Amino acid sequence: MLRIAHLSDIHLKTDSLDDIDNFIMKALIKDLARHHSEKEIDLIIISGDLIDKGGESFESIDVAYQMFNKHIIAPLIKDLNIPTSRIFLAPGNHDVDRKADNIYVEKGLRGELTSIEKVNEYFSKENCDGNKRIIPYKRFERSFYKEYPSEHSVTDFHSVFKVQLSNMAIGLTSFNSAWRAYDSTTDKGLLIVGEKQIIDARKLIDACDVTIAIMHHTDEWLSEFERKRISGFLARDYQMLLCGHAHEGTVCSKTDMYGSLFVSVSPASLTGQIRGTDRFHSNGYSIIDYDLSSMRITNHNRRYSYQKECYDPNTDLGDENGRLYFNIPDSVSLTKQSEESKT
Repeated sequence: MLRIAHLSDIHLKTDSLDDIDNFIMKALIKDLARHHSEKEIDLIIISGDLIDKGGESFESIDVAYQMFNKHIIAPLIKDLNIPTSRIFLAPGNHDVDRKADNIYVEKGLRGELTSIEKVNEYFSKENCDGNKRIIPYKRFERSFYKEYPSEHSVTDFHSVFKVQLSNMAIGLTSFNSAWRAYDSTTDKGLLIVGEKQIIDARKLIDACDVTIAIMHHTDEWLSEFERKRISGFLARDYQMLLCGHAHEGTVCSKTDMYGSLFVSVSPASLTGQIRGTDRFHSNGYSIIDYDLSSMRITNHNRRYSYQKECYDPNTDLGDENGRLYFNIPDSVSLTKQSEESKT
């Protein structure tokens, strides 16, 4: 059985460091350690917005990423004994340097990148104008995985990794849905992934037993001209899609003519807003058990309680134990179903 801890939307900033150190991380580590002792956590996935507003509250965006390493990653590694090579990240709209790209270049690209063909042409260029915003994140990511022990590839857009767990090969792709993020109030329906990210990732994940896609935004944030195409690719190539951005958790499983996809949208996991009373936007995360022997997925939804200084079951997202259950479709039946849908 594969066990994954899924977190998202940490939004690290200077005025939240004390709460993160004194309240949230202590409770999170304790909760993760309990699950880890019951059944080892194989992977920790953080699906974007590691820092807040491009790290503007720190001296620089690079310092913001250093603080993310210090206050979030280091405790996970030390207290859970989980190596960096089992922790996977995706860039969110807050992880980009919003001031790096000229507004005129931004407006020009929004008017030019209006079809899959034009996006492919843009990707084919060696130096892509209008993409300076993602450079600091990619610099951090390359340093983070500089000693990654297995096959992997970190590009200016997607990153793909191969993980070997006993007799199970896992392929993980971190898709960059934030390279066109510019203004969160107007980005919806304008973001672009680009089919080249998905096609290029296939070279490493094709032979894997389980494939996992990580992407900060759900498909509703993508441009209309590529939304259906990207959704089809993800359903065909991956068993799981782990997202964030909404700050409100949702879990579902969907099957269509392209394939079957388990989708986990994590609530905000470690924001400094720990004293609020909004149950649906409170800090939380999930433990995902992907069990191929029983062909079942169990999603354990967790929510932080400020009053108790611990994580409890999130019963708004599951049963009395915060759990949801999904069947993993049989791949042979699914292939047959897909072929029959074409006739």
